Amino acid sequence: MPESNNLPQNNAPVIIKQSGGKALAAGATVLALLGLGASGFLFVQGQNVLKNQELEFNQKIDKAALGESENASLLKDNLNRQTAIQAELDRLNNGQKSNSDQILQTQKAYQELLKGRVNWLVDEAESMLNTASQQLMLSGNLQGAVSVLEHIDSRLSRFDQPELIPVKQAISNDLAALKNRPYVDISATALRIDRLETAISGLPLVLDGVLKPGAAPVETAHSGTWWENTWEKSLNALKGLVEVRHLDSNDAMLISPEQTYFIRENLRLRLLDARIALLQHNGEVYQSDLNNVEATVKQYFDSKSPATQSWLKELAELKALDVRMISDD
Repeated sequence: MPESNNLPQNNAPVIIKQSGGKALAAGATVLALLGLGASGFLFVQGQNVLKNQELEFNQKIDKAALGESENASLLKDNLNRQTAIQAELDRLNNGQKSNSDQILQTQKAYQELLKGRVNWLVDEAESMLNTASQQLMLSGNLQGAVSVLEHIDSRLSRFDQPELIPVKQAISNDLAALKNRPYVDISATALRIDRLETAISGLPLVLDGVLKPGAAPVETAHSGTWWENTWEKSLNALKGLVEVRHLDSNDAMLISPEQTYFIRENLRLRLLDARIALLQHNGEVYQSDLNNVEATVKQYFDSKSPATQSWLKELAELKALDVRMISDD
C-alpha cells in the first residue's frame, strides 16, 4: 500500500505500487471508480452546459419571439396607421371631388343665373320698346321715345354678355335715327293752329277793302271865273261817284254776307281737320288741309292787309313742319 504522506499534492500523478494481484485489482477498482466519478462529473458538467445552452437558446428564442411580437405589433401599428392615412386620403379625395362637384354646380347655377338675368333684361327692354313704339305711333312723342332708348342703352351697358350685342346695336341705331329726325312739338303745333282758327274772324275780306271809300279830292283854289269853278267842282263830284279797281278774282265780289259766314266756318273746319291730322301724324291730310286754307284766304281775304299777311306767314311755317308717322321712315 502506498503511503499517503508521500503522495504529491495538487493533482500530482499517482504511482501505485503493485504488491500482488489483489493490489492490482484494487487499483483497477479505484481507477474504475475514479473514471466513473470523472465520467459522472463530466456528464453532470455536460448536462449543465447543455441546460445552460438550452436556457440561453430558449432565452434567445423568447427574446426573438418577443422581438417578433414587438415587430409584429409595430408592423400592425404601421399598417393601421397606413390604413388610417389611406382612409383619410380617400376621405380627402372624396371631399375634393364633392367640392369640385359643388364648384361645378355653383358655376353652372351662376351661368344659369346670368343667362336668366340676360333673358329678363331682354324681356324688360322689349317691353319698354313696345311702350315707346306705341307712344311714337299714337302721339308722336319723339322725346319720350329717345328717353326710353337712352334708359335701355344705359341698362344694357352694364352687362358684357355676347347675347346682348345685337340688341345694343339695334338700340344704338334707332337712337341715332330718332335724334337726327326733326322734332315736331305736337302740342305746341296744335296750339298754333288753334290761334289761327281764332284769328279767322279778324281777317278782312277783299270786298271790304274794295268798297272802302277812297280819299276825298283836295279842292284847290282856281283863279278862273265863277262858271269855270262851278264846272270843275261838278266834274270832281261825278268822278267820286265811280271808282274802278282791278280784281284778281271775280268770285270775291259776288259773295253775300251770309256766304262770308260760311267761308270763315269752312276755314275753321279745315284747320280743325288739319289739327286732327297732326295728332294722327297724317302728313298728307295735314298738308292738303293747310293748302286749301291758304288758297281760300288768298282768294277771299285781303292779302295786302297786315293781319292777313301775318296770318299767312304763320300758316306757311306750319306747312313746313314734317308731321309724318315715325313708322313711315
